[in-house]
Amino acid sequence: MSDAAESQNGTESSNPAASAMNLAWTFGLNTEIIGGIHALTEKTIFYASAHTGVIHDYEAETQQSMLGHCNQIAALTTSYDKRFLVTADKGADPLIIIWDTACAGADPPGKPLPIRTIFDPHGGQGVVAVSFTRDGQFLVTLGDDSPQTIAVWDWTAEEDSPIASAVVDGEKQTCVMVNPADQYEILSTSAHAVNFYTWDAESGIQQYVPSLNPKDFKHVPTSYTHSTFLPKTSNNTIGQAFTGTNDGDIVVWSDRSLFNLSETLERGRKAGVKVMKLHTGGITVISVVGDKYVVTGGEDGFVRVYDLQFRLLVWFERLKSGPVVSISTTLTHTLLPPPAAEKAIELPAAAPTLETDSIDLPDLIIGTRHSKVLRLNKPGDGIIGSIGSPAVKTLMEGSYGEMHGLAIHPKQPQFALGGTSGWLYVYSYKDKRPVHSRRMEEPWEEAREGMRQRPAIPLSIQCVAYDPSGSCLAIGFTNGTVRILNPTTLADLPQRTPASHRPGLPGYAAAKSSILRIVFDPRGRWMAVTDALSGVGVFEVSATGEWGFVGRCRAHYLEIVGVLFLPPPPDGTVSRLISVSQDRHLVEYDLGASSITAGIAVKAKARIDQTYRPLSAAMHPSPPLRGLHDAPQHYLLTANTGSKFRIYNAETGMCRRTVVAPAYGGDIRFLEFIPEHANHAAASETTPANPRFLAYATGSKVVGLLALPLDGNPHRSMGMYAHPGDIAALRATPDGTMLLTLGKQDGVVNLWKIDPTKVESPAHGGPAAGMTPWLDLLHNGADIAGREAFVREMEDYFYYAQLRSQGEATTTARLITTTVSLEQVPLIMQAMGYYPAQAETDDMLNEVRYAGWFQGADAQLRHDVGFEELVKLYVNHRPLEDYTQKDIFDALGFAKPLETGLDGQLEPPTEPNSVDRDGLIALLQQYGETLSAADFTDAMQALLIDDPVYRGTFPQRVTKEEFVENVLGMVAQTASLTSVEGVPAT
Repeated sequence: MSDAAESQNGTESSNPAASAMNLAWTFGLNTEIIGGIHALTEKTIFYASAHTGVIHDYEAETQQSMLGHCNQIAALTTSYDKRFLVTADKGADPLIIIWDTACAGADPPGKPLPIRTIFDPHGGQGVVAVSFTRDGQFLVTLGDDSPQTIAVWDWTAEEDSPIASAVVDGEKQTCVMVNPADQYEILSTSAHAVNFYTWDAESGIQQYVPSLNPKDFKHVPTSYTHSTFLPKTSNNTIGQAFTGTNDGDIVVWSDRSLFNLSETLERGRKAGVKVMKLHTGGITVISVVGDKYVVTGGEDGFVRVYDLQFRLLVWFERLKSGPVVSISTTLTHTLLPPPAAEKAIELPAAAPTLETDSIDLPDLIIGTRHSKVLRLNKPGDGIIGSIGSPAVKTLMEGSYGEMHGLAIHPKQPQFALGGTSGWLYVYSYKDKRPVHSRRMEEPWEEAREGMRQRPAIPLSIQCVAYDPSGSCLAIGFTNGTVRILNPTTLADLPQRTPASHRPGLPGYAAAKSSILRIVFDPRGRWMAVTDALSGVGVFEVSATGEWGFVGRCRAHYLEIVGVLFLPPPPDGTVSRLISVSQDRHLVEYDLGASSITAGIAVKAKARIDQTYRPLSAAMHPSPPLRGLHDAPQHYLLTANTGSKFRIYNAETGMCRRTVVAPAYGGDIRFLEFIPEHANHAAASETTPANPRFLAYATGSKVVGLLALPLDGNPHRSMGMYAHPGDIAALRATPDGTMLLTLGKQDGVVNLWKIDPTKVESPAHGGPAAGMTPWLDLLHNGADIAGREAFVREMEDYFYYAQLRSQGEATTTARLITTTVSLEQVPLIMQAMGYYPAQAETDDMLNEVRYAGWFQGADAQLRHDVGFEELVKLYVNHRPLEDYTQKDIFDALGFAKPLETGLDGQLEPPTEPNSVDRDGLIALLQQYGETLSAADFTDAMQALLIDDPVYRGTFPQRVTKEEFVENVLGMVAQTASLTSVEGVPAT
């Protein structure tokens, strides 16, 4: 992870695997940042996309990514001359990064390079707003800490602490602005408070709350949105600053009070002197352009331009792009005449009018909350601009809201995207542009005569999927319906009945809860869906191309993590369907025996794990056939809560391999095999080559690559921060050159250029040779003594096992070999401190016994194992973390419902933290590998034979703490006892 992080920050990494993934493009932007889009030049804009800063050239269709943050960027700004850029985040390990767009030696020229990084600002809580002074020397930030602080940084100096800071009194502020005419005056805004500040390096920061007397105005604003300063010019006779409100008003602040307009207030103090109505809806963002114009953006999507007396000059309506959250221009100078010309003017200049004077308003770059960026051209003869007019040009369009569904077209360079907003987007990842979009809505039922029909409501999209031929696009919604669309027009395809819970409306009522995933049969005949209630629904296509809903089956009781189609058996024609759930079961369905009347038939159900729960599943590539008469074998890959990959035989359910999964960022939730690139494929056109690499993603932040075959070698994998929050989807392009990842909360799709071959290269020599990679998982590279001690101890047990297998009392000559028999493997594991259950022992031995079968080369069963392979078995199979006291307490808690007397016939025990002997025996007999009462008695006698209190007999009732300390002989973790069922520490 560290190597990948170095690569993101722009420094060279010593690990070639760190460059296996490179960000090629980002689709989407952070719409929660007020003023989060900045025009740098006539053709480039600067914005944040999740945790990445982006400079987008919308004419050349290129992007320059500014990587370095681990959290979502919460604030950004530019210097007045557009040279220096600032990105800042909040959360764990926050950063403020200052970028220079004019660094000498940048490749390519103009590429922003980080020149200063401030670590852990505001007490490690991060930043919510940032602003430059006009000369670019100082940076003002608002923190996300509590109580909130405001700080001024001299970022050009070497000090890592601000030159001035103060605690903000009152409500937490959300935006900040520095007075362009006086860099020692600051303005901040929140929903119910506006604050002014003055500062200097010696006395620090002083806060002033402006006065606003409700008796002086007919209407007092209910909440504020955004504030800015007004320039001090001859055209400004109204005040020094103003604030927008959710009512569509502005509040003008002046350094003179209405009580005495002739007297100037103390520096920093302001008073409300005017409340004016500018919008019918809320004002979301305001900006002063060229010291001459005031531009406002509204919740209704309108943009209006005023002079400094707030006389309306230009307005843009019917933009239909959502609330405006950002206004920017490329200006780096004032539009006012030079000072000499101003002195010759005796009276304030008249406001320009469209009939008499030209307006020198530059083009406006507008960003909206619906993730659209528009360019509003200089007004000509017309006043009103709208979408479709020459005055309005769409520069960029992304998704907004939480995103859940992502699917890649199997034939075209396109992907489909959907989320809670109800919008379905289709983008071209080749042209980097949207292709189609449609808002998925469900109309209300026809209104009765004389009654007004209510409007359509948007449907929240949960998942999307293309069929193998790309001829249809299936959409799953949170209300349990499924709709199948034409992928070109996004129109609903004809469907068979019964289809919907409301006749006449499109969609299949497949479940009563959210549809979580959709999977198509490789032949395109079947489609399966899973829902939030652990059900599997099946669809079948007719000869006419219409899909029909066959039925639903609930064979699991926990979340289904994978539903997969397998090719039909050699003697059959119907594909096989299996599902894997967190309930540790694999279920196969009999599609041939399923029908609308008979329902979905279950063919087999098997338990595949007894310790950990699967979290994701995918079909593993099949091994090569060993001969003409060899039947193909199909394998299932899972990633579980124990940070292990497990490979199962899909026909028998036998576990064939267990290896350690990458531990870069939590549990692995997504698995995607990378199709073999055409340049490297070694198969015919009819038989595609098996994938050589696997992409994975954790539940949040981390995406990585692994080289196949999976063996637990950490040097053959890599991982990097791909998103700042939860990851919603992971998909590989059909040509195997690109990887798409979808952020759930940020709604951003990242397109990664991948070169998986760089993941393999470190494993061929150097530090990855021999057992070193696996030993690194036990002891880090610096712990040489611990590594050597482990190897010596394992060698001792290895050779002692050979002696035992030949008989300890024999007098014949000993034969020392490089292998030990499989019967000795469990004993060696126990001697090394790993005590596998019987099922785990069987999995371990079967892995070695059928290793040749899995590789498709040798059908001979193996009966021994070498030393290096034994070390790998130990590392891959042992638990990565020891069981804690809390784990034991939680397990003992399952014995409570099984105790005698808890069935309502007798009074419950008086000690809720105690465990009854009968309940514990019942638990051991019913779950996992059963233990009889006689075996339990023998085990307790062995544990307690020397105990002076118990004398080899387990008591009728024992507390959980006594069980851990006295029975198991473990040292109690006193600190953790307070959090277990409210029991105080002992």
